[in-house]
Amino acid sequence: LYEFRSAGLIRWRAEMLAFLMQPKMDVTNRIRRVKNAIGLRGRYVGVHIRHGDSCRHADLSSYRPLCRSVGDYLSLAEEVCKLYEISKVFLATDDASAVEYAKATSRDIEIIHINMDRKELESDWFIEYRMQAARESGADVDVELVADASVLDLFLLREAEAFVGEFSGHYSRLALEMMVGYHGFVPPFASVEAPYGLNGAMPPYAGPQI
Repeated sequence: LYEFRSAGLIRWRAEMLAFLMQPKMDVTNRIRRVKNAIGLRGRYVGVHIRHGDSCRHADLSSYRPLCRSVGDYLSLAEEVCKLYEISKVFLATDDASAVEYAKATSRDIEIIHINMDRKELESDWFIEYRMQAARESGADVDVELVADASVLDLFLLREAEAFVGEFSGHYSRLALEMMVGYHGFVPPFASVEAPYGLNGAMPPYAGPQI
């Protein structure tokens, strides 16, 4: 891995993740079953919409951009789909209403997502603290479901041909880095706010990097 240290931030992180996050056979088989179950075949754009606790963080933060609307993400996704002639979007989100809105308003692209109850993911309390408190107190939070859904979404996002997300958050950056490691090159991507690699320097809006 040391040979990639001079290849740039995204390549270094991508190679590290490709080395560390190699799915075992049972996980690989499960990913295949999930893709078949939801009809995720062929080329698609991966879209990550983080709301919930992330929006609460933004409200309290002096530097983090406020959450963008679902429509902002979909507008970029449609632009990317049109530019690269892709008709499918895989949507990864903690917001059940985002799935409903996307499916109701998207006419030219097919919205595909994992079928699950997203209420476990909806909270204005930071999810990592919520999961820790659940383990310590025995609260009614399905920790395994939350972790499982996050990992499955990541592995499906990494196979996308292009990506739309928000790079003020770790999850979107992680998804893009995994895509680079999986494909072997930097795929087309767009951010609804901060550009990739500028942690702590968050402009109100960063234009699409497509």
